[in-house]
Amino acid sequence: MTEIILGSLVFTVLVMGLTIIVLGARRLLLIQGTTRLTVNGDQAIDANLGEKLLDALSRGGIHLPTSCGGSGTCGLCRVRVLGGDDASAVERGALSQTDANAGYRLACQVVVRDPLEITLPTDLLTAETWTCTVQDSRTVAPLIKEIILSLPEGQVKSIRAGSYIQIVAPPFDLSFTDIEIAPEHTESWNRMAIRSLTVTSKTPVARAYSLANSSLESGQLILNIRLALPPASQPDAPPGIVSSYLFGLHVGDTLEVSGPFGNFCAQDTDREMIVIGGGVGMAPLRAIVVDQLERLANNRTISYWYGARSLIDLYYTAEMEGLAKAHENFSWHVALSDPAPDDEWQGETGFIHDV
Repeated sequence: MTEIILGSLVFTVLVMGLTIIVLGARRLLLIQGTTRLTVNGDQAIDANLGEKLLDALSRGGIHLPTSCGGSGTCGLCRVRVLGGDDASAVERGALSQTDANAGYRLACQVVVRDPLEITLPTDLLTAETWTCTVQDSRTVAPLIKEIILSLPEGQVKSIRAGSYIQIVAPPFDLSFTDIEIAPEHTESWNRMAIRSLTVTSKTPVARAYSLANSSLESGQLILNIRLALPPASQPDAPPGIVSSYLFGLHVGDTLEVSGPFGNFCAQDTDREMIVIGGGVGMAPLRAIVVDQLERLANNRTISYWYGARSLIDLYYTAEMEGLAKAHENFSWHVALSDPAPDDEWQGETGFIHDV
């Protein structure tokens, strides 16, 4: 009996001793405290040691775009960093060698361990965060919705044509039976059995979307959203989280938006402009074309070459044809890659870049 008691005591002491050692080591290894981030030489932000640079900047009021959930694949949170660790393998895969040599990093991959000096493009410093209201939502093609968001009262912001924004989808559950679509797209949805889909997201997810706004269309944000369906090779995969969330919004709903971001814009020259795109690539190109013709009244020659699969997938056609009639220097060209038999299509066929 004595041996059993002694053995139990020894075992208990060993377990307690090991626990104390592990807790002590954990305390030593865990990074604690704060450090200072210096942004563009003059703005100081206090960061928690051990947190991601992306999160530290966000707490400091600088909202970098990201559409990959912090996995380091989109490359949108690219910043120049002086100090800190070397770039990770994930970063080296997303950055060019030139950028890596120049000190560029992905903020979502940088762990703050020391004071850092950060250099950001000016447009990232001027980006804002708004709670917007859905003003209108309609399907313009079976898998594409035009969603118009109203900016908060007093935020009549002029958006540079070609900009993009970041949208955060909160945790949500959605049955696709609750999504509103135009009657003319019901047959396509039934054929693809889209109504049977559901999606659940338990954490906030951010994605970046181009704006269809020209600079004239202030006070609102115009989006072209394509619903990301499971690929045919993976029918059990979930639909796109943020695109599903946006498709499920109704007029009057609110959502969190930050931006505007980006420098995809037309150069201020008189040289001919050839615009090529397809699908929801329409958004930034529509913004640029309308801005050039309607706001700037630019006389440069502009041709827009747009590709879609079939006639039902075309949208903004009336607007583009109207612009072509109103402006002699603008022409609108369409090609369908797989026109339906009842389309009776007489125009160009094939992929638009081949046409």
